[in-house]
Amino acid sequence: MKKIGLVFLIALLTTNLFFPYLMQAAEETKQRSIVECLQDREETFADLFKDDCLFTAIQNGELAKEQYVSIILENDDDVSEEEALRQLDQYISEQLSLVKEEDLEEDEVFNPEDDLDPTEGVTAPNVETEEDVEEFPIEEELFEEENREKVVEEEAVESTEEGTEEVEAEEPSDKSMEEDENVQPFASIMAVADPLANATSKKAQIRSGTTIVRNLGDNETINPTPHLNRTFFVKQEATYNGDLYLLISTQASATSGVVGWAKASELTSHTHKTVDRENKTFYLSGRGVSYTTAWGGTTQLITTLSGLRGERFDVHLTESIGNNIWYRGDVNGQRMWIHSNHLQTNPIVEDIEVVSKKAQIRSHTRIYKELGDANPISNVSHQDRSFFVKEQAIYNGETYLHLSTQASAVNGVIGWARASEVTSHEHRTVDRDSKTFTLSGRGVSYNTAWGGKQNLVKSQLSDLAGATFQVHLTESIGNNIWYRGDVNGERMWIHSNHLNPAGTELSSVSRKGMLSTNTTIFTDLRQSGTVDNSTHLNRAFFIKQQATVNGESFYLISTQASAVNGLIGWVRASEIVSAPHVQIDRTSKVRYVSGEGAAFNTAWGGSANKLFDLSSHKNARFDVHLTEQVGNEVWYRGMLNGQQVWIKAAHVNEHTYKSYNISLEEAAQRQHGVYAVTDTYRQFVSAEYISYNSAGNYYYVNTDVLNVRSGPSTAYAVVDRLTRDTRVTVRGNPQNGWYQLHWVRASVEDIAYYMNPNNFINDERQKFQFLDLTQSSGVTAEVLNRYLQGKGTLSGQGQAFIDAGRMHGVNEIYLLSHALLETGHGTSFLASGNEYNGTIVYNMFGIGAVDACPNECGLERAYNEGWGFSI
Repeated sequence: MKKIGLVFLIALLTTNLFFPYLMQAAEETKQRSIVECLQDREETFADLFKDDCLFTAIQNGELAKEQYVSIILENDDDVSEEEALRQLDQYISEQLSLVKEEDLEEDEVFNPEDDLDPTEGVTAPNVETEEDVEEFPIEEELFEEENREKVVEEEAVESTEEGTEEVEAEEPSDKSMEEDENVQPFASIMAVADPLANATSKKAQIRSGTTIVRNLGDNETINPTPHLNRTFFVKQEATYNGDLYLLISTQASATSGVVGWAKASELTSHTHKTVDRENKTFYLSGRGVSYTTAWGGTTQLITTLSGLRGERFDVHLTESIGNNIWYRGDVNGQRMWIHSNHLQTNPIVEDIEVVSKKAQIRSHTRIYKELGDANPISNVSHQDRSFFVKEQAIYNGETYLHLSTQASAVNGVIGWARASEVTSHEHRTVDRDSKTFTLSGRGVSYNTAWGGKQNLVKSQLSDLAGATFQVHLTESIGNNIWYRGDVNGERMWIHSNHLNPAGTELSSVSRKGMLSTNTTIFTDLRQSGTVDNSTHLNRAFFIKQQATVNGESFYLISTQASAVNGLIGWVRASEIVSAPHVQIDRTSKVRYVSGEGAAFNTAWGGSANKLFDLSSHKNARFDVHLTEQVGNEVWYRGMLNGQQVWIKAAHVNEHTYKSYNISLEEAAQRQHGVYAVTDTYRQFVSAEYISYNSAGNYYYVNTDVLNVRSGPSTAYAVVDRLTRDTRVTVRGNPQNGWYQLHWVRASVEDIAYYMNPNNFINDERQKFQFLDLTQSSGVTAEVLNRYLQGKGTLSGQGQAFIDAGRMHGVNEIYLLSHALLETGHGTSFLASGNEYNGTIVYNMFGIGAVDACPNECGLERAYNEGWGFSI
């Protein structure tokens, strides 16, 4: 028995020592057979599936599906990659179904787990190495577009040139192990061997079928899907069960950011080294993309570089991935990784052209001393002025203009600016002929054509209206004409729009006008250009200046009441309908809309000035604050329902009336009730049934029902009845046990009598109870002042009451009466003028004064309302 065991042990050791060499020889033989099987053949797509050698290679893991499909695609152009994979999977499935499994006895079947240590998971020791590589935070946004340079780069890194460590280890399938009993003892020994771990520096990308485990020996795998299309750091590798495994991590570390272990044969990996940390400057070619890490995947993509062509790339870190060089640096302040193939060392200046332009910069314009400079110069001192441009260049695909204070590409040069960041126009000399013009008085003058604020000579020409302008140089800037000449011995540039023909006579006017369809609008009195009149029809314009040119009259039309602002142009007086325009007053008035006509945004407006019809605003209050006259028409400007509008005077009324459609009898009936009383009747009640409430100082009925009689005894007729607790007013003390009532219930007939003005029209006093308080009585200030003599502070204020009545639409006599009542005929504290917060204030109606706070509260209200003047 011992001999048998010894023989078995020798056989086992022999197998263990020589089996690897036998396997290597067998592998080389298989690989040669595969190559021979594939070489010098021109099969069709279908014929390739008939090769048992190809199926065996696929089955044993000697040839990846992807490689097999690649071979098929190279041999048949009519087949897509998806179709090839589908046909391949179908073929493998059919071949596997034909393989017959051998019937093995249970005691002859080898179980690899029998000789394993109970602790299956074997984790390779962590080996950290120094690494200078920083990685940016990974962009969460997934880019669907494949980067264009990936094909070029992967072809380079997957080559067999020196420096590339692409690992494609082969793994025998479970099927082959079951069928070859000689492999079983070897597999058992390798399963219990310790992993051989080594430090390394690589970068890797997983594939869709990559198996990832947390620890070597784990049966549970990690889902690879979230880790696709991105690059990982590899800082440790280990040999386990004869296979090379790589530890992939999101950080340059074997401990931090670790994802797990994966077979090197299931990864694409390359050596990763830091080349240097020297600063370098490159320029983007406009091809490729940028990543958050060197050799990034699509989930680590930052941006495509097509829109950044020619931009400066300031590099501070260089790394190699296999045979490829990657740079990390900044583009316009953004950090990124870019492949060396997409960079160039020199700026892109494609063309320099001689031009003649003028330009003005903007607040955000960047000016560079030289093309390719990283940082612009300050533009503050160069704003609001005009520059010459004598050359332009195409740099990195963009047009740049060379700015200068002189008409030169050499002298007075400031720097280069993007054409997209400046306002520029073609600049040329028209002629040097002598010309004579007259200043219109509008506009400004400069020390150069199309100047800015820093080029101003005269900030306004209104003081020089009519002055002679002797021109000796004419230039064009875009479509505009500029003249250089002298005014009163001073040289300046003036725009053509601000000049009139020599001998032009100007005068100020005030009119409003409307154009007709045949009206021609000229840009200037020289009639050098016209303005389309179609957008200016059916609206009213202001006319503040008139000109006479060769005996013909012209008007300057404007959207504003100005000869400077809002200008449209000049029109012949004969081609426009116009009327004199004057202001009547700015007195406040109250008017009421008649319901006819329309509201406009200007006096004498046309259909283009119309705001709305007034039909839906009948009797609405219109608070007027400006009155003007255009021709024979009076126009009011004021507030209608919170909106400022112009309304023709003919479409408003001074008063408003409302018809209620109710008879006098119906009105009297509505007024009849418990509070309708009169003192015209003699009525009596028994004093026995009347009690007095001393606390409330009133009399009341103390029985359930009390008869009211027409005389002081029960012999008189009952004219009314009162219920318990009804309050009554009595005249003096009871006589013979009877009280005479003071105020008694009024009948409907009583009410109707006093509501009828015809009953009091001739009564000098009672007629005023029917006074319309919204209308003026027409009384003069002289009459009111006579009445106010000796009335304290109200004395001599008759006109003030008349003005207040007009302003607020209240009868002036009512206002005066109310003031007399509230001020004690002008003698009260509030009416006398008192100081409050340093201001003398008056309160003529006691507004805000209450019994608990009569003076202080009244003064405070007057102060807040502005009823006073400062001391």
